[in-house]
Amino acid sequence: MPFIYLTIQITLVLGITAVLLYMPFIDGWLWGVTAAVYLVFNNMIFKGPFGLMLHCTSHRAFFRKEYGFMNHYLPWVLGPLFGQTPETYYSHHIGMHHAENNMPEDESSTMKFQRDSFGGFGAYLGSFFFAGVYHLCTYFARKNRKRLLYRSVRESFFLSPCV
Repeated sequence: MPFIYLTIQITLVLGITAVLLYMPFIDGWLWGVTAAVYLVFNNMIFKGPFGLMLHCTSHRAFFRKEYGFMNHYLPWVLGPLFGQTPETYYSHHIGMHHAENNMPEDESSTMKFQRDSFGGFGAYLGSFFFAGVYHLCTYFARKNRKRLLYRSVRESFFLSPCV
């Protein structure tokens, strides 16, 4: 039930606020206030709980099989509000990160970075941001995991602002 409540809250607050940002009658100072509200709720209130919810629902389906179509709501509708391309979190987290356990075969492993330094974090973030989808796809190609490769390429190619 906590995930249901969180999903409803995010939908109502961020969904409505995001739509308002594109309305022609919201302009000037009102647009600025609306954008500030969106940014505060997105980054300070909902980002952490949404990330945890997405992580948990990647490991275990949110809805039962007969309502399986609703399992697409988080990654396809709410995920983009947080900068997530649909399905790539699942593909990366379950398909590569857990399979390789953050060891060298994990293309997004943090092991080669000094994780307690700002420079090391910046290098990791830059690599993940600019080449993460490429690394994910080369991993799936190398491991012959075609279904996850397809999921990653399909969503990332069409929806990612970085590709």
